[in-house]
Amino acid sequence: PALHTVVQRVMVSTIPDWETISRWYWNLSARPLAATTPEMSNEVAQLVANAADEQQKIEGIFKRVSQKIRYMGITTEKDAPGFEPHDVCITYNNKYGVCRDKAALLVSMLRIAGLKAYPVLILVGPKKNPDVPQPYFNHAITAVETGDCAYVLMDSTDENTKDLLPAYLGDMSYLVCKPEGDTLRTTPFRPAGDNLVRVKTKGALTSRGDLEAETEVFFDGINDNIYRGFFARSKPEERKRLFEGLVKRVAAGAKLTSFTIAPEDFQDVSEPLTVKLSFEAKDVLVSGKEAVMLSPPWVGMSIGLVNWVLGDAGLEKRRYPFDTEVTCGAKEEFTLDLADAVGAAISLPQYTPVEGKTVEWKRSVVQHGDTLDGSSEFLINVVEFSPEEYLALKE
Repeated sequence: PALHTVVQRVMVSTIPDWETISRWYWNLSARPLAATTPEMSNEVAQLVANAADEQQKIEGIFKRVSQKIRYMGITTEKDAPGFEPHDVCITYNNKYGVCRDKAALLVSMLRIAGLKAYPVLILVGPKKNPDVPQPYFNHAITAVETGDCAYVLMDSTDENTKDLLPAYLGDMSYLVCKPEGDTLRTTPFRPAGDNLVRVKTKGALTSRGDLEAETEVFFDGINDNIYRGFFARSKPEERKRLFEGLVKRVAAGAKLTSFTIAPEDFQDVSEPLTVKLSFEAKDVLVSGKEAVMLSPPWVGMSIGLVNWVLGDAGLEKRRYPFDTEVTCGAKEEFTLDLADAVGAAISLPQYTPVEGKTVEWKRSVVQHGDTLDGSSEFLINVVEFSPEEYLALKE
Protein backbone atom coordinates (compact mmCIF):
# COMPACT_ATOMS: atom_id res chain seq x y z
CA PRO A 1 0.00 0.00 0.00
CA ALA A 2 0.96 3.65 -0.32
CA LEU A 3 3.42 4.74 2.37
CA HIS A 4 1.19 7.48 3.75
CA THR A 5 -1.54 4.95 4.60
CA VAL A 6 0.62 2.91 6.99
CA VAL A 7 2.81 5.49 8.78
CA GLN A 8 1.96 8.12 11.36
CA ARG A 9 0.98 11.45 9.87
CA VAL A 10 -0.59 14.77 10.74
CA MET A 11 -3.54 15.90 8.60
CA VAL A 12 -4.78 19.47 8.70
CA SER A 13 -7.78 21.07 7.05
CA THR A 14 -9.54 24.42 7.38
CA ILE A 15 -12.64 23.04 5.59
CA PRO A 16 -15.51 22.23 7.99
CA ASP A 17 -17.03 19.25 6.14
CA TRP A 18 -17.22 17.36 2.84
CA GLU A 19 -20.50 19.06 1.97
CA THR A 20 -18.60 22.34 1.68
CA ILE A 21 -16.26 20.86 -0.95
CA SER A 22 -19.22 19.29 -2.75
CA ARG A 23 -21.04 22.65 -2.99
CA TRP A 24 -17.81 24.44 -3.97
CA TYR A 25 -17.18 22.23 -6.99
CA TRP A 26 -20.82 22.33 -8.05
CA ASN A 27 -20.71 26.14 -8.02
CA LEU A 28 -17.39 26.10 -9.89
CA SER A 29 -18.92 23.87 -12.58
CA ALA A 30 -22.40 25.39 -12.79
CA ARG A 31 -21.60 28.00 -15.45
CA PRO A 32 -19.67 25.59 -17.76
CA LEU A 33 -22.44 23.00 -17.34
CA ALA A 34 -25.06 25.49 -18.44
CA ALA A 35 -23.24 26.38 -21.68
CA THR A 36 -25.28 23.97 -23.82
CA THR A 37 -26.31 24.41 -27.46
CA PRO A 38 -29.34 23.45 -29.57
CA GLU A 39 -27.11 20.93 -31.38
CA MET A 40 -26.45 19.13 -28.10
CA SER A 41 -30.16 19.04 -27.29
CA ASN A 42 -31.00 17.67 -30.73
CA GLU A 43 -28.40 14.92 -30.43
CA VAL A 44 -29.58 13.94 -26.95
CA ALA A 45 -33.13 13.69 -28.27
CA GLN A 46 -31.92 11.29 -30.98
CA LEU A 47 -29.88 9.21 -28.52
CA VAL A 48 -32.78 8.63 -26.13
CA ALA A 49 -35.60 8.42 -28.67
CA ASN A 50 -35.84 4.62 -28.52
CA ALA A 51 -34.72 4.15 -24.92
CA ALA A 52 -37.10 1.94 -22.95
CA ASP A 53 -36.04 3.18 -19.53
CA GLU A 54 -33.66 5.42 -17.62
CA GLN A 55 -30.80 2.90 -17.79
CA GLN A 56 -30.91 2.78 -21.59
CA LYS A 57 -30.87 6.59 -21.71
CA ILE A 58 -27.77 6.61 -19.51
CA GLU A 59 -26.00 3.95 -21.58
CA GLY A 60 -26.76 5.64 -24.90
CA ILE A 61 -25.47 9.06 -23.83
CA PHE A 62 -22.48 7.54 -22.02
CA LYS A 63 -21.40 5.62 -25.12
CA ARG A 64 -21.60 8.78 -27.23
CA VAL A 65 -19.39 10.82 -24.88
CA SER A 66 -16.94 8.05 -24.02
CA GLN A 67 -16.30 6.95 -27.60
CA LYS A 68 -16.80 10.09 -29.69
CA ILE A 69 -15.20 12.71 -27.45
CA ARG A 70 -11.49 11.97 -27.38
CA TYR A 71 -9.68 12.00 -24.06
CA MET A 72 -6.68 14.33 -24.30
CA GLY A 73 -4.35 13.91 -21.35
CA ILE A 74 -3.01 17.45 -21.50
CA THR A 75 -4.61 20.82 -20.93
CA THR A 76 -4.20 23.80 -23.25
CA GLU A 77 -4.05 26.40 -20.47
CA LYS A 78 -0.64 27.62 -19.36
CA ASP A 79 -1.64 29.20 -16.05
CA ALA A 80 -3.14 27.06 -13.27
CA PRO A 81 -5.88 25.19 -15.14
CA GLY A 82 -7.17 23.84 -11.83
CA PHE A 83 -10.46 21.97 -11.38
CA GLU A 84 -12.82 24.05 -13.52
CA PRO A 85 -14.00 22.33 -16.73
CA HIS A 86 -14.32 24.11 -20.06
CA ASP A 87 -17.76 25.20 -21.19
CA VAL A 88 -19.46 22.00 -22.33
CA CYS A 89 -20.14 23.49 -25.77
CA ILE A 90 -16.38 23.88 -26.30
CA THR A 91 -15.72 20.24 -25.45
CA TYR A 92 -18.67 19.17 -27.61
CA ASN A 93 -17.47 21.17 -30.62
CA ASN A 94 -13.77 20.31 -30.24
CA LYS A 95 -14.53 16.60 -29.77
CA TYR A 96 -11.83 16.31 -27.09
CA GLY A 97 -11.08 17.22 -23.49
CA VAL A 98 -9.46 16.14 -20.25
CA CYS A 99 -11.34 14.10 -17.64
CA ARG A 100 -13.16 17.04 -16.05
CA ASP A 101 -14.28 18.25 -19.51
CA LYS A 102 -15.67 14.87 -20.55
CA ALA A 103 -17.33 14.40 -17.16
CA ALA A 104 -18.97 17.85 -17.38
CA LEU A 105 -20.19 17.25 -20.93
CA LEU A 106 -21.72 13.94 -19.89
CA VAL A 107 -23.43 15.65 -16.94
CA SER A 108 -24.97 18.30 -19.20
CA MET A 109 -26.19 15.81 -21.82
CA LEU A 110 -27.72 13.59 -19.13
CA ARG A 111 -29.45 16.61 -17.59
CA ILE A 112 -30.80 17.57 -21.01
CA ALA A 113 -32.35 14.08 -21.06
CA GLY A 114 -34.09 14.84 -17.76
CA LEU A 115 -31.76 12.88 -15.49
CA LYS A 116 -30.38 14.11 -12.16
CA ALA A 117 -26.70 14.09 -13.11
CA TYR A 118 -23.78 15.61 -11.21
CA PRO A 119 -20.00 15.93 -11.58
CA VAL A 120 -17.95 13.69 -9.30
CA LEU A 121 -14.45 14.13 -7.88
CA ILE A 122 -12.64 10.84 -7.28
CA LEU A 123 -9.21 9.91 -5.94
CA VAL A 124 -7.62 7.15 -8.02
CA GLY A 125 -5.48 5.58 -5.33
CA PRO A 126 -5.75 4.89 -1.60
CA LYS A 127 -8.97 5.94 0.12
CA LYS A 128 -9.12 9.36 1.74
CA ASN A 129 -9.46 9.89 5.49
CA PRO A 130 -13.18 10.60 6.02
CA ASP A 131 -12.45 12.72 9.13
CA VAL A 132 -10.35 15.34 7.32
CA PRO A 133 -12.14 17.12 4.43
CA GLN A 134 -9.63 18.03 1.70
CA PRO A 135 -10.13 18.90 -1.97
CA TYR A 136 -7.24 16.73 -3.17
CA PHE A 137 -8.68 14.56 -5.95
CA ASN A 138 -7.01 13.50 -9.19
CA HIS A 139 -9.86 12.46 -11.50
CA ALA A 140 -13.38 13.51 -12.48
CA ILE A 141 -16.28 11.24 -13.40
CA THR A 142 -20.10 11.51 -13.51
CA ALA A 143 -23.03 10.36 -11.39
CA VAL A 144 -26.76 10.01 -11.92
CA GLU A 145 -28.94 10.00 -8.82
CA THR A 146 -31.60 7.30 -8.96
CA GLY A 147 -34.96 7.17 -7.25
CA ASP A 148 -33.67 5.21 -4.27
CA CYS A 149 -31.13 7.91 -3.36
CA ALA A 150 -28.28 5.85 -4.83
CA TYR A 151 -25.85 6.81 -7.57
CA VAL A 152 -24.99 5.33 -10.93
CA LEU A 153 -21.31 6.17 -11.44
CA MET A 154 -19.64 6.34 -14.85
CA ASP A 155 -16.20 7.19 -16.23
CA SER A 156 -16.42 8.52 -19.77
CA THR A 157 -12.63 8.77 -20.20
CA ASP A 158 -12.45 4.99 -20.82
CA GLU A 159 -13.64 4.44 -24.38
CA ASN A 160 -13.16 0.65 -24.28
CA THR A 161 -15.14 -0.26 -21.18
CA LYS A 162 -18.31 -2.37 -21.32
CA ASP A 163 -19.16 -1.11 -17.84
CA LEU A 164 -20.19 2.41 -16.95
CA LEU A 165 -17.70 2.35 -14.07
CA PRO A 166 -14.62 0.21 -14.84
CA ALA A 167 -13.72 -2.34 -12.17
CA TYR A 168 -10.32 -0.72 -11.58
CA LEU A 169 -12.09 2.26 -9.97
CA GLY A 170 -13.54 0.11 -7.19
CA ASP A 171 -12.87 0.76 -3.48
CA MET A 172 -11.88 4.41 -4.01
CA SER A 173 -13.04 7.65 -2.40
CA TYR A 174 -15.41 9.89 -4.35
CA LEU A 175 -17.50 13.00 -3.78
CA VAL A 176 -20.69 13.79 -5.69
CA CYS A 177 -20.84 17.56 -6.20
CA LYS A 178 -24.36 18.92 -5.69
CA PRO A 179 -25.92 22.33 -4.90
CA GLU A 180 -26.94 21.08 -1.43
CA GLY A 181 -23.67 19.21 -0.89
CA ASP A 182 -22.92 15.54 -0.32
CA THR A 183 -20.57 13.48 1.83
CA LEU A 184 -17.51 11.39 1.02
CA ARG A 185 -18.32 7.91 -0.28
CA THR A 186 -16.46 4.80 -1.45
CA THR A 187 -16.99 3.17 -4.84
CA PRO A 188 -18.15 -0.46 -4.65
CA PHE A 189 -15.90 -3.23 -5.90
CA ARG A 190 -17.45 -5.97 -7.99
CA PRO A 191 -17.34 -9.64 -6.92
CA ALA A 192 -14.70 -11.89 -8.47
CA GLY A 193 -17.37 -13.71 -10.47
CA ASP A 194 -17.90 -10.54 -12.52
CA ASN A 195 -14.19 -10.24 -13.38
CA LEU A 196 -13.40 -13.67 -14.76
CA VAL A 197 -11.42 -15.01 -17.65
CA ARG A 198 -13.20 -18.20 -18.76
CA VAL A 199 -11.40 -20.80 -20.86
CA LYS A 200 -12.69 -23.85 -22.71
CA THR A 201 -10.30 -26.17 -24.56
CA LYS A 202 -11.05 -29.21 -26.70
CA GLY A 203 -8.10 -31.23 -27.91
CA ALA A 204 -6.93 -34.62 -29.09
CA LEU A 205 -3.76 -36.70 -29.01
CA THR A 206 -2.67 -38.49 -32.15
CA SER A 207 -1.24 -42.00 -32.03
CA ARG A 208 2.23 -40.44 -32.34
CA GLY A 209 1.66 -38.32 -29.23
CA ASP A 210 1.06 -35.01 -30.99
CA LEU A 211 -1.46 -32.54 -29.55
CA GLU A 212 -4.07 -30.68 -31.61
CA ALA A 213 -6.38 -28.32 -29.73
CA GLU A 214 -8.87 -25.47 -30.01
CA THR A 215 -9.40 -22.98 -27.19
CA GLU A 216 -12.07 -20.34 -26.65
CA VAL A 217 -11.44 -17.55 -24.14
CA PHE A 218 -14.21 -15.36 -22.73
CA PHE A 219 -13.28 -12.08 -21.00
CA ASP A 220 -15.57 -10.68 -18.30
CA GLY A 221 -15.51 -7.39 -16.42
CA ILE A 222 -12.01 -6.04 -15.82
CA ASN A 223 -10.51 -8.67 -18.15
CA ASP A 224 -12.72 -7.46 -20.99
CA ASN A 225 -11.68 -3.90 -20.24
CA ILE A 226 -7.93 -4.62 -20.15
CA TYR A 227 -7.69 -6.93 -23.15
CA ARG A 228 -10.15 -4.93 -25.28
CA GLY A 229 -8.02 -1.84 -24.69
CA PHE A 230 -4.83 -3.73 -25.59
CA PHE A 231 -6.32 -5.17 -28.77
CA ALA A 232 -7.64 -1.74 -29.80
CA ARG A 233 -4.18 -0.15 -29.39
CA SER A 234 -2.06 -2.99 -30.80
CA LYS A 235 -1.18 -4.10 -34.30
CA PRO A 236 -2.30 -7.51 -35.65
CA GLU A 237 1.25 -8.89 -35.40
CA GLU A 238 1.40 -7.85 -31.72
CA ARG A 239 -1.82 -9.74 -31.01
CA LYS A 240 -0.43 -12.77 -32.82
CA ARG A 241 2.75 -12.69 -30.73
CA LEU A 242 0.64 -12.60 -27.56
CA PHE A 243 -1.13 -15.83 -28.46
CA GLU A 244 1.99 -17.48 -29.84
CA GLY A 245 3.58 -16.99 -26.43
CA LEU A 246 0.42 -18.23 -24.73
CA VAL A 247 0.32 -21.61 -26.51
CA LYS A 248 4.06 -22.10 -25.99
CA ARG A 249 3.46 -21.90 -22.25
CA VAL A 250 0.75 -24.55 -22.55
CA ALA A 251 2.96 -27.08 -24.37
CA ALA A 252 6.63 -26.93 -25.24
CA GLY A 253 7.16 -26.16 -28.91
CA ALA A 254 3.47 -25.49 -29.54
CA LYS A 255 2.58 -23.67 -32.76
CA LEU A 256 -0.35 -21.29 -33.16
CA THR A 257 -2.22 -22.31 -36.31
CA SER A 258 -5.04 -19.71 -36.24
CA PHE A 259 -6.81 -17.19 -34.03
CA THR A 260 -9.80 -14.86 -34.27
CA ILE A 261 -10.98 -12.06 -31.99
CA ALA A 262 -14.58 -10.91 -31.71
CA PRO A 263 -16.02 -8.39 -32.11
CA GLU A 264 -14.04 -7.00 -35.05
CA ASP A 265 -14.91 -3.49 -33.89
CA PHE A 266 -13.41 -3.36 -30.40
CA GLN A 267 -15.53 -0.31 -29.55
CA ASP A 268 -18.70 -2.37 -30.05
CA VAL A 269 -19.16 -2.96 -26.33
CA SER A 270 -22.58 -4.54 -26.90
CA GLU A 271 -20.72 -7.76 -27.81
CA PRO A 272 -18.58 -9.64 -25.29
CA LEU A 273 -14.88 -9.99 -26.04
CA THR A 274 -13.91 -13.54 -27.05
CA VAL A 275 -10.86 -15.17 -28.62
CA LYS A 276 -10.75 -18.46 -30.50
CA LEU A 277 -7.38 -20.01 -31.19
CA SER A 278 -6.08 -23.29 -32.58
CA PHE A 279 -2.67 -24.75 -31.88
CA GLU A 280 -0.66 -27.92 -32.23
CA ALA A 281 2.38 -29.37 -30.49
CA LYS A 282 4.58 -32.29 -31.51
CA ASP A 283 5.48 -35.18 -29.23
CA VAL A 284 3.97 -33.89 -25.98
CA LEU A 285 4.29 -37.21 -24.12
CA VAL A 286 7.28 -37.85 -21.87
CA SER A 287 7.97 -41.56 -22.44
CA GLY A 288 9.40 -44.13 -20.01
CA LYS A 289 9.81 -47.88 -20.22
CA GLU A 290 6.26 -48.79 -19.22
CA ALA A 291 4.45 -45.46 -18.91
CA VAL A 292 4.17 -41.95 -20.30
CA MET A 293 3.65 -38.64 -18.58
CA LEU A 294 1.32 -35.94 -19.93
CA SER A 295 0.98 -32.31 -18.86
CA PRO A 296 -2.71 -31.24 -19.02
CA PRO A 297 -3.39 -28.37 -21.44
CA TRP A 298 -4.11 -25.66 -18.87
CA VAL A 299 -4.46 -22.38 -20.79
CA GLY A 300 -5.95 -20.25 -18.01
CA MET A 301 -2.71 -20.27 -16.02
CA SER A 302 -1.18 -17.94 -18.61
CA ILE A 303 -3.93 -15.43 -19.36
CA GLY A 304 -6.12 -13.07 -17.37
CA LEU A 305 -5.64 -10.45 -14.68
CA VAL A 306 -5.62 -13.00 -11.87
CA ASN A 307 -2.23 -14.29 -13.02
CA TRP A 308 -0.79 -10.74 -13.01
CA VAL A 309 -2.02 -10.26 -9.44
CA LEU A 310 -0.28 -13.47 -8.37
CA GLY A 311 2.87 -12.29 -10.13
CA ASP A 312 2.98 -9.33 -7.74
CA ALA A 313 2.95 -11.58 -4.70
CA GLY A 314 6.72 -11.97 -4.69
CA LEU A 315 7.55 -11.42 -1.02
CA GLU A 316 7.68 -14.43 1.26
CA LYS A 317 5.94 -12.41 3.98
CA ARG A 318 4.73 -8.85 4.43
CA ARG A 319 4.70 -6.25 7.19
CA TYR A 320 1.86 -4.37 5.53
CA PRO A 321 -1.25 -5.38 3.57
CA PHE A 322 -1.13 -6.68 0.01
CA ASP A 323 -3.33 -4.52 -2.25
CA THR A 324 -4.74 -6.27 -5.34
CA GLU A 325 -6.88 -3.24 -6.38
CA VAL A 326 -9.55 -5.51 -7.95
CA THR A 327 -11.24 -8.83 -7.39
CA CYS A 328 -10.75 -11.30 -10.23
CA GLY A 329 -10.57 -14.97 -11.13
CA ALA A 330 -10.25 -17.69 -13.74
CA LYS A 331 -12.48 -20.63 -14.64
CA GLU A 332 -11.32 -23.33 -17.02
CA GLU A 333 -12.46 -26.58 -18.57
CA PHE A 334 -10.69 -28.88 -20.99
CA THR A 335 -11.52 -32.14 -22.72
CA LEU A 336 -8.69 -34.16 -24.24
CA ASP A 337 -9.35 -37.14 -26.51
CA LEU A 338 -6.60 -39.64 -25.69
CA ALA A 339 -7.58 -42.14 -28.42
CA ASP A 340 -4.96 -44.91 -28.54
CA ALA A 341 -2.04 -42.66 -27.61
CA VAL A 342 -2.15 -43.76 -23.96
CA GLY A 343 -3.91 -46.37 -21.84
CA ALA A 344 -5.53 -46.21 -18.43
CA ALA A 345 -4.18 -43.72 -15.93
CA ILE A 346 -1.67 -44.99 -13.39
CA SER A 347 -1.73 -41.76 -11.40
CA LEU A 348 -3.74 -38.56 -11.58
CA PRO A 349 -3.06 -35.40 -9.56
CA GLN A 350 -5.14 -34.90 -6.45
CA TYR A 351 -6.03 -31.36 -5.44
CA THR A 352 -7.21 -30.22 -2.02
CA PRO A 353 -9.76 -27.43 -2.47
CA VAL A 354 -9.37 -24.11 -0.68
CA GLU A 355 -12.52 -22.27 0.41
CA GLY A 356 -12.04 -19.05 2.31
CA LYS A 357 -13.18 -15.45 2.57
CA THR A 358 -10.23 -14.15 0.55
CA VAL A 359 -9.45 -16.97 -1.88
CA GLU A 360 -11.27 -19.93 -3.43
CA TRP A 361 -9.46 -22.61 -5.42
CA LYS A 362 -10.45 -26.00 -6.72
CA ARG A 363 -9.18 -28.21 -9.53
CA SER A 364 -9.77 -31.73 -10.80
CA VAL A 365 -8.46 -34.02 -13.52
CA VAL A 366 -10.34 -37.25 -14.24
CA GLN A 367 -10.23 -39.92 -16.93
CA HIS A 368 -13.37 -41.30 -18.52
CA GLY A 369 -12.35 -44.07 -20.88
CA ASP A 370 -10.39 -42.48 -23.71
CA THR A 371 -11.10 -38.93 -22.49
CA LEU A 372 -9.24 -36.78 -19.98
CA ASP A 373 -11.35 -34.00 -18.45
CA GLY A 374 -10.10 -31.11 -16.36
CA SER A 375 -11.74 -28.22 -14.54
CA SER A 376 -10.31 -25.40 -12.48
CA GLU A 377 -11.58 -22.35 -10.62
CA PHE A 378 -9.55 -19.70 -8.85
CA LEU A 379 -11.12 -16.60 -7.27
CA ILE A 380 -9.57 -13.64 -5.46
CA ASN A 381 -12.53 -12.27 -3.50
CA VAL A 382 -11.02 -9.22 -1.76
CA VAL A 383 -9.00 -6.19 -2.76
CA GLU A 384 -6.72 -6.24 0.26
CA PHE A 385 -4.97 -9.07 2.12
CA SER A 386 -3.70 -8.62 5.67
CA PRO A 387 -0.14 -9.89 6.28
CA GLU A 388 -1.66 -13.09 7.75
CA GLU A 389 -4.03 -13.56 4.82
CA TYR A 390 -1.11 -12.94 2.46
CA LEU A 391 0.71 -15.96 3.92
CA ALA A 392 -2.33 -18.12 3.17
CA LEU A 393 -2.42 -16.74 -0.38
CA LYS A 394 1.24 -17.60 -0.87
CA GLU A 395 0.66 -21.15 0.36
